[in-house]
Amino acid sequence: MGKMGIRAESTILERLRGVMMRGRRRARAAHREFVLQRTLRRIRSRDDYVPLSDDAVEGLLYGWGNEWSLREELITELWHQAWHTRGPVLECGSGLSTLLLGVAAERLDYQVYSLEHDEAWHAKVSDAVQVLGLTHVKVIAAPLVLHSGYAWYDAPGDFPPDFSLVLCDGPPAATMGGRYGLLAELRPSLANDCVILLDDAARDGEQEVLVRWTAEHQVTHRIEGREKPFAVVEFPTDL
Repeated sequence: MGKMGIRAESTILERLRGVMMRGRRRARAAHREFVLQRTLRRIRSRDDYVPLSDDAVEGLLYGWGNEWSLREELITELWHQAWHTRGPVLECGSGLSTLLLGVAAERLDYQVYSLEHDEAWHAKVSDAVQVLGLTHVKVIAAPLVLHSGYAWYDAPGDFPPDFSLVLCDGPPAATMGGRYGLLAELRPSLANDCVILLDDAARDGEQEVLVRWTAEHQVTHRIEGREKPFAVVEFPTDL
């Protein structure tokens, strides 16, 4: 076989490998979507609170397929809190948690407000919410804007004055001030008995945020989770 023939055969083989790899990726994506939909259907069929099983958590994480998603312990705690709050619920940073909150919200009839600064991710989560028909969720496009020493979500419209649960999984770690802006900007919208779940509590940035929140708002917190610690933050009971 001449050089031209060898090059042509090599090109054909490379194209075939590319086709096979794309086929595998599509098949994997389809399987993930199937597992996610099946797991959410099973969870959604419940009328009362039932803790998430290990199989359900595994199915959710595999089906969503995002390495930055919440870990098992926080997913389990979020599900528990979502069923034991009166609402409304605020979420800073959207994702798999948005879907879980939406399922609980439709059973308990409260509203979930999810802030997302990344346009592509906002579109992905919004599409998932729409496909599942989760009518109690609003995924809000909210770019990050600078304040005095920190950045926070620029959310259009008015918020309710009494959020009873907050999941704070954003903005990203590199954001100026980290997640400090939650209380700096939205404390008036949080009920006095509001519970805040702050993800990534082992990071230096989140540790600093907890120190500042404690000094400025007299909150208390406890650290939960071994694999990936998160903080459960509460306000003084005498407010």
